[in-house]
Amino acid sequence: MKKSIRKLLSFLLALTMVIGSAQIVLAEDGDGGINLPPDEFSVVESVVIDNAPTKVYVTDETDYFYEVNGATVFTPTDYTGLQFTVNYDDGTSQTFTDQDDLADMMANDELAFIYDETDTSVGTHTITLSYHGQTAQYTVTVEEPVVEPPAEITGTCGPNAFWRIEGDTITIYGTGAMTNYATKADVPWKDYKADLTTVVVEGGITRVGNYAFMECENVTSVTLPNTVTTLALNSFSTCSKLRTITIPASVTTITNYAFSKCGFLRTINFAGTTAPTSVGNYAFNEVTGKATFPSSQSWSEFNFRGFGGSIYWIGSDEVGAVGGVSGPTASWKYYDKTLTILGTASTRSYGSKNETPWAQYAEEIENIKILDGITYIGNYTFMGCINATSVEMVDTVRGLGVNAFSTCESLESITLSSGLTTIRNYAFNKCSALSTVVFTSTKAPTEVGNYAFNGIVTKAVYPENDSWAAFNKHGYGGAMYWAGTSEADETFGGNCGYTTSWKIYDGVLHIGGIGAITSYGSKTKVPWYQYREQITAIEIEDTITGIGNYAFMECSNAATVTIGSGVKNIGINAFGKCTSITSITLPASVTLIRNYAFNNCTNLAELILLGNKPNTAVTAFNGTKVKI
Repeated sequence: MKKSIRKLLSFLLALTMVIGSAQIVLAEDGDGGINLPPDEFSVVESVVIDNAPTKVYVTDETDYFYEVNGATVFTPTDYTGLQFTVNYDDGTSQTFTDQDDLADMMANDELAFIYDETDTSVGTHTITLSYHGQTAQYTVTVEEPVVEPPAEITGTCGPNAFWRIEGDTITIYGTGAMTNYATKADVPWKDYKADLTTVVVEGGITRVGNYAFMECENVTSVTLPNTVTTLALNSFSTCSKLRTITIPASVTTITNYAFSKCGFLRTINFAGTTAPTSVGNYAFNEVTGKATFPSSQSWSEFNFRGFGGSIYWIGSDEVGAVGGVSGPTASWKYYDKTLTILGTASTRSYGSKNETPWAQYAEEIENIKILDGITYIGNYTFMGCINATSVEMVDTVRGLGVNAFSTCESLESITLSSGLTTIRNYAFNKCSALSTVVFTSTKAPTEVGNYAFNGIVTKAVYPENDSWAAFNKHGYGGAMYWAGTSEADETFGGNCGYTTSWKIYDGVLHIGGIGAITSYGSKTKVPWYQYREQITAIEIEDTITGIGNYAFMECSNAATVTIGSGVKNIGINAFGKCTSITSITLPASVTLIRNYAFNNCTNLAELILLGNKPNTAVTAFNGTKVKI
């Protein structure tokens, strides 16, 4: 028995005796007077207990009742039948039953009850009554109360569906669909929710109705039969102590918020080899857990979104798979060297690569999959996945965060999503093997960080349309050369400076990026030298600031040259032996032309200056028809 109950019993036993004696009344004579002892010299020879409480129960810490001669007395001041008789030396006797007068006797120390009030254990306790030096005893048995099981509570919950509550278990039985209730207040067992720990739905029931078990906050177990096809709106929402649920193979539909805010739901087991045909976008709203399913063709075509929560999905053949949370409605799974990001909306932005939950697996990862529903890849998400060679990115992705793929140095190519609008700084920083980036969106990005492709040389393939035509194709920190989709297969190029690049397509050598073209030590060190005879035209963007030594030497078939408005200097032998050039226009930005810059351009006869005469070396136009 609990300590608090024992204290209460001690109090009750004391109260029993005190109040009991106070209930005994001096017997009245026929005229209504009080029968006192015969005279003051009468001697009490014995005291006899005629009737007394025999049992005491405690039903909880505040409620109690007694049993007197087999009759239950529910109030502590009612001692029906309690009496004792006093025998005097003159042969007379009196029976005391009046309660109020005996209270006076107690107060004057004439009457007392003696017992061990420290012993409140279950069992038999002896009580001694003392009156004028004489004693008598009786016993009280302390017992735990016998709790009668509550009556069965029942009702209807559908045309042919019924419910009953036995103890802490609610059972749904019958056939067909449960009622879809309009609100949680319409559920017929709403007054018993707090008492329920177990939900059992028996075979024959086809639908668990709207709001059926919403806010059954103490439910820890739910059993569903293989006849249920639908788990309706809010059917189990806010069952906050439910930790696991098995979804039968028969279930085809799980409606929005069915398991919403089941905060401790960690395991969802799908039993069927056929995936549900409909799962609401918020079916598992605010749920963080693992969903297991039988690997099958049906499940391979299932859309593994988070359905409002952070659910990661593991097939029966994915032994050893691990996973967890990667955002409020996004999750991750790692299995067989593949990291999968799934769910909806944005993944979490981390403060460093070491903060990602898969950091311990980063160097083992070879494949990265971003499934449908993910809209943003947070900062540092895949940084340090140095052995990842492939990335699958769905079209729902709209943004890539800072350092999202940084130092994925084994990644050779990536196709970006058609919804992509934002690429933040260092997103592909030092992806040293990245040689091809394919943009699939028909609209050019609205934001590309100045260092998004820092330290890499890559071909960027883009759709050819008006949006992309107006796009600023700068190097974004790297040496990117841009090729339209129609020319991508026939375009090749590389870097000609840390943030400058070159490409050749259809005979045109295009120089792009930001800054100066490298000054090479000789003509053979120029990266396009082996293609020099294929080049028929040279285009230099306005963002190029300088033309390095030997840059276009011996491009003998280049008949036209366009020099951008940002070029400030032209290096040694930059156009040496470009024998097909007949005219050259120098923008106003040019201030310096070095030795032999146009050496032996034998057909160059016209020089057009758009600005002041630049500082020109004496030998700059050797072997030409130009005089400057």
